[in-house]
Amino acid sequence: LAYELCDLATPEEKRLLGADMQPLVAEMATVGRAAFMEAEVAAYDAWLVFGAVLERHHAFICPTVTTTDIPFDWELEAPIEIDGAPADRFTTTMLFNMFGNCPALTVPSGFAENGVPTGLQIAGRTFDDEMVFRIGAALERQAPLYDHAARRPALTGAGASTKRSN
Repeated sequence: LAYELCDLATPEEKRLLGADMQPLVAEMATVGRAAFMEAEVAAYDAWLVFGAVLERHHAFICPTVTTTDIPFDWELEAPIEIDGAPADRFTTTMLFNMFGNCPALTVPSGFAENGVPTGLQIAGRTFDDEMVFRIGAALERQAPLYDHAARRPALTGAGASTKRSN
């Protein structure tokens, strides 16, 4: 189990996960077997609901990120607000990672008014990776975003090159 792996990892192995992951590693060390199993049951229950949706539809399409107001240098543990209200997460990717049996793909969808790139997440039926890729390819053909250098955003800020790539 994940929490046991965190407990068995050496300090060096834990350090290799990176600074952003250290709060999560510390939190996992406090999770007991019962709490972990409760989370597994909750994930399974959520899959039963979502899986029923995919029985009626080939795929589910949603924004990859629910806000464009997260700064580039946002800290993992920093509070999040969406439209002025506190939020505990801002991505939809975690849900599909939690299910573990649902192929998912993100494709670019454009740019927000503030210049932040946006994306669409496509989640498909279990083992139907091909459908997810076909939908993603179709979306990219209909709305190519990076086919011309002028459409690529210039990267500015710490560590970013101001040159546009071709």
